[in-house]
Amino acid sequence: MGLVPTLAVNPGCATEGAFLLQHTGELMGFLEGFVEGFVKEYSRSKGGLERLLAQAGMTVAGRKGDALKVELPCPTEGKRPIFISPAGECVAFATFSDAIFDSRKVPDVAMAFALAANEDSPFSKWHISLEGDEAAFWLAYATLGAGLTARMVREVCDKMVEMAAQFDVRMRQERLA
Repeated sequence: MGLVPTLAVNPGCATEGAFLLQHTGELMGFLEGFVEGFVKEYSRSKGGLERLLAQAGMTVAGRKGDALKVELPCPTEGKRPIFISPAGECVAFATFSDAIFDSRKVPDVAMAFALAANEDSPFSKWHISLEGDEAAFWLAYATLGAGLTARMVREVCDKMVEMAAQFDVRMRQERLA
């Protein structure tokens, strides 16, 4: 997991500092083992992600590989698919814009909008996939599965729908999509 221990030592108490230095590795090893065990147990629990989605008021509309597909109401598309996938210790979320561009001529306005949105969003970030002559914009977000709640899942998905709709509306306004 790569946890980096930090140590604050009171200079007036050398024995406390020596004790902490001696046992920090053991403590960090214990904590890492505890967290990893909890996360692995969460990801192994059959239907854990499906239960979270149901608690969030979402229904699985399909599957694509390991990803579960949910469809949420979208002001521009009727329904927008969100793909949610367990990825080891994490859960990954993704959705796509409907705007597809020529990969050799991705409009500056699309790049500027995506970069500005990335700056403003605490959750999802825009990415570009290039396949052949096409460039597709998509949103992605990943978080630890341990401690993930139905409310958090719903908030992430709703924000992704909102962000994708804003991007698509802007591209239509610019007559690019």
